[in-house]
Amino acid sequence: MVFRGKKLDVLQVLFLIKFWDACWLKAKFPDSFISLEALATDISIVDDSVWKKKAGKSPTSWLSPPRGSMKFSFNGAMQEDGCKGGIGGILRDHDGNILLSFSASIGSGSPVQAKILAIDFAIKLFLESRWFNGLIAESDCAAVVNWLFNPCSIPSEWATLLHPIGAMLSQENFEVNFNARKCNFAANQRAKSAYSLSSTEVESQM
Repeated sequence: MVFRGKKLDVLQVLFLIKFWDACWLKAKFPDSFISLEALATDISIVDDSVWKKKAGKSPTSWLSPPRGSMKFSFNGAMQEDGCKGGIGGILRDHDGNILLSFSASIGSGSPVQAKILAIDFAIKLFLESRWFNGLIAESDCAAVVNWLFNPCSIPSEWATLLHPIGAMLSQENFEVNFNARKCNFAANQRAKSAYSLSSTEVESQM
């Protein structure tokens, strides 16, 4: 098949179908905490409990980790045309003090790729620091977190990136959790501000 002189890109068509399904779900269930990007990536993360309104209120701000632990909140973002992307993250202690932060441009790609590169950069940066344990890694991409918990579910196109990350998390006994984007606002802003950075920015309080 040819469209405007170009061959049909089957992978792109499949992504568009997933994206349309994700848009419909978000429109039907606007209170869901799962992002549009996560749904478009892996629609199987949906279950009835996700979409039903819960009696309790979901968190709306950053939550501190247990005393003695640190939390690394990070995010990856990509422009709609996929031409520019960025990653950013903030490491805090249990009192909310910022210990480490980063921003970096990642060039072109997909939103999911940006999310994966963000967690990869954050974990490696933490391992190079003076801290050695007690890390809770936090992402707003439910699909990526689900893949790391269930390596057998990792799509083949992301296996090369995700399997090494899973190995690092397992070896160091780090936690990785999902949290809604509204609780990850600062990291998301750092990621978006990194679109046009010429070099990686890392700020450390070590």
